[in-house]
Amino acid sequence: MLSSSKGNATFPEAAVRVSLEDRWAMIELILTVCALNAPDQCEERRLQFVSQGSLMQCMMQAPPYVAAWSGEHPTSRVTRWRCAYPGAAGQKA
Repeated sequence: MLSSSKGNATFPEAAVRVSLEDRWAMIELILTVCALNAPDQCEERRLQFVSQGSLMQCMMQAPPYVAAWSGEHPTSRVTRWRCAYPGAAGQKA
């Protein structure tokens, strides 16, 4: 099989890579939130959405969504957030 210009990848592997990058996928924005009246009581809240971007893009685009969630939940404070694919509990981006 012929090699592509991208290292050792063959043409079919490169085509698969491109098609996977162009797919829409579910992504979770995982917020760690703490109660304002009890800052040591924290939990995770998961917001799912469909995206064509990467986990890093999710992280960079998250602040407006975090702000919107915070505005709707005035008794809680978001202390951190991360993005992951659903079912990938241990993965962080």
